[in-house]
Amino acid sequence: MHKLLLIDHSKRFAQKLEEVCPSYGWDLEVANQGKAGLEKAWEVLPSALVIRCELPGISGFALLNIIRKNPRLREIPVALISDIIDEQVFHQHEKLTTHARAYFAKNYEPKDVMDWADATLESSKDDADDKTTLSREEFVEGLRRISADPPKLGGIPPLLIVFVLLLFLSFIIYTMIRAFLD
Repeated sequence: MHKLLLIDHSKRFAQKLEEVCPSYGWDLEVANQGKAGLEKAWEVLPSALVIRCELPGISGFALLNIIRKNPRLREIPVALISDIIDEQVFHQHEKLTTHARAYFAKNYEPKDVMDWADATLESSKDDADDKTTLSREEFVEGLRRISADPPKLGGIPPLLIVFVLLLFLSFIIYTMIRAFLD
């Protein structure tokens, strides 16, 4: 059975979709927040993803952007759903390189989403072994970055400051050793 991951805080739509999935031969996994959805996507590597645009904490658009930049998850077909956003916004989003494969605005039904998932599965390469993978640590680091950007000191990233300090200390140690040997 194929897995569909729904990242949506709306329990009502999740229940409707859960009723229809088995008749299409799909298992449904549900996450109600973006970060939880990313973790679940990493664990189950679903055949398709459906993301609500209006999520607490992170928008569906931002979440899709993160997924598209992740080598392990980027090839998963994604559909964006919204009861608020109109088709014009989705039409503009289609022009981006990190666009979704499908958009469902306002009057959509679970059947529409499942028809898309089936069609996507038939037309896509369903070879999970071919996907590039990140280590668990790299993925967790990506999740950490979602939660909070690293602090910047006067606009300078902390890693750069550490690098400069280490370079400076190396120079001092080199100079001291050189003076001692001469």
